[in-house]
Amino acid sequence: QALDGRADTARESSQLAMSLSPLDPLSYGMFGVQAMAAMSQEDYVEAKQMSEKAMQSPGAHFYIAIIAAIANELQGDKKAAHRWRAHALKNRPDVNADMFFAAFPFRNSDLRRKVNRALTELDLV
Repeated sequence: QALDGRADTARESSQLAMSLSPLDPLSYGMFGVQAMAAMSQEDYVEAKQMSEKAMQSPGAHFYIAIIAAIANELQGDKKAAHRWRAHALKNRPDVNADMFFAAFPFRNSDLRRKVNRALTELDLV
């Protein structure tokens, strides 16, 4: 839902999932969904907050770090964006835009362009 432009539905669904399972070991994914939905709505402050919450959740993996890097880049915090980029590369040195888009097949072309621009700025293309 977050990847195809249904940001409101994505937020509602992920919030419901988290309310039903507040200790879910995959909560980083729900926060990641909320970050992507916020990016779709150009709410970059919320995207940054949700992506960093995702990174603070146990089990968060390198793709979540890339989401945090993108959210911070779009929000204008280049220092934090590069810190999350470095974190992702430490865990997965070969991560790049192609891998990211293979894992997250965006249907929302506007969001995909924004994300691609952020990944370019982060030298991950």
